[in-house]
Amino acid sequence: MSDSTNQKILLKSYPTGEPKESNFDLVETAIPEPGEVYLR
Repeated sequence: MSDSTNQKILLKSYPTGEPKESNFDLVETAIPEPGEVYLR
């Protein structure tokens, strides 16, 4: 299993005026292990 994490920034709310940090959310999730790839 990998110790790596994926980080993404999500929009929590639409800003009115200048965007603030409270309008966004930083989410960290584990990166899944690669599985089998099927080519068609």
